Amino acid sequence: MLLLSFFIKVVFGLVFIISLYFKAVDITDIKQEITELKLVPTILIKPSIYCLLAAELFVSFSFLFDLLYFWREIFTIILLLFFSFTILLKRKKTSSISCSCFGKDSILNRKPLLRNSILISLCFINLIWDYNLSLIQMVTGISVVCFSIALINMINAIVTFNMMRKIHDNVQ
Repeated sequence: MLLLSFFIKVVFGLVFIISLYFKAVDITDIKQEITELKLVPTILIKPSIYCLLAAELFVSFSFLFDLLYFWREIFTIILLLFFSFTILLKRKKTSSISCSCFGKDSILNRKPLLRNSILISLCFINLIWDYNLSLIQMVTGISVVCFSIALINMINAIVTFNMMRKIHDNVQ
């Protein structure tokens, strides 16, 4: 169990470091996505990018150096849920589910909702193993994770259905 927990922490640290690197190297991609989605007012785009980079740096360092035990998992789950809902928003507005989190042509950019769901699950598994949660806490946590993943997939299905309906209506 200890080895698996260590592996999960290293994976999280590396995933967020790689994501941070590709965003920091070419900040224009992330700036363009935030601008297209109108997530924040134009004046706050640059500060929000730096906050995002700082959040990814915080997550990667907290996992790699085993810092802020319980709170890093909670923060990471919230961050991944935010990323997932942003991807769904992008899909609704632009009909594209792709992301450029790991550079333009990275294999890690494929199926971002599935990737985030797996990362959320791994983060929760690490939370269970590291903190010896009670049965009620485990059931509650598993329920929240399953509900979040189901909600993300349900919204994705609704957006896909609406897009297909528009295409179908235009063809007829």
